[in-house]
Amino acid sequence: MYALKLKNKPGDYACAVFDDFWKIAGTVIVCTDDKNILLIKTYRYAVDYLWYEFVRWALEEGFTSEENALKELQEETGINESPIIVKDLWEVFPDSGFIANSVKVVWIKFDNLEKFNIYWPRDWKYEQIYEVKLVNFDKFDKMIKENKIKDNFTLWAYMKFKVNL
Repeated sequence: MYALKLKNKPGDYACAVFDDFWKIAGTVIVCTDDKNILLIKTYRYAVDYLWYEFVRWALEEGFTSEENALKELQEETGINESPIIVKDLWEVFPDSGFIANSVKVVWIKFDNLEKFNIYWPRDWKYEQIYEVKLVNFDKFDKMIKENKIKDNFTLWAYMKFKVNL
């Protein structure tokens, strides 16, 4: 990756440009237990919107997608426990007509997410995370149906998760 632009006002955006044409650009994390799924509420400058989505980030050099997912989950939620499952659900192309880079979907499962003290553990001006919360699967499906989940990364990562159960 040779450029990452981070701005901190409405209308600005974050952009990553990668050296390798077919490079895996990032990781989207589907974090669950037997009845809940973890969401973050974040502000996205590019669309000027506050919404719920899965934890995600650009894949950092030297980390596998699974290692990157565990690191990012800890940074954005404070969860620093050993999961019972960390599974690579393979990759997807967010927009194959426009962007050649793919994104990995990683499922991280814990025995009981409710036992953790889940929080946004740091104040970093570029990460506009307002809430970290658990919702049960039925409520999450209802949020999708009611168009409360608008983030494409979250929608297709959830689909990959559902078909790989």
